[in-house]
Amino acid sequence: MFPWHDYPMVFAETCVELHRRTGAPGIARLLSGGGRGEKPPAPTSAEDGLGAYAELFGRAIQFLTDAGATFNRPDYTAEARKLADASLSTLFAYGMFRSHASEDR
Repeated sequence: MFPWHDYPMVFAETCVELHRRTGAPGIARLLSGGGRGEKPPAPTSAEDGLGAYAELFGRAIQFLTDAGATFNRPDYTAEARKLADASLSTLFAYGMFRSHASEDR
């Protein structure tokens, strides 16, 4: 009933796959912010990045890469690259990726 409530990246990934399988034009419109020019969902829950989880970065990067290719949106692909760079600066420490920005494990 509330697909955007707790799982925006899962919902976004599902929309790309539905569009790929069905070609439904409404999916592309939904992903583009309903024509309002909104950005895709962000991977962090805190502006300083401390709420960032590796899974959320990974899902966002995957979504943006996939949506960029599926909808011929180079801006999505560029945003995926920015998120990949941000994940390095936020999550990579001691020679490995951490699962969460504020925990060294």
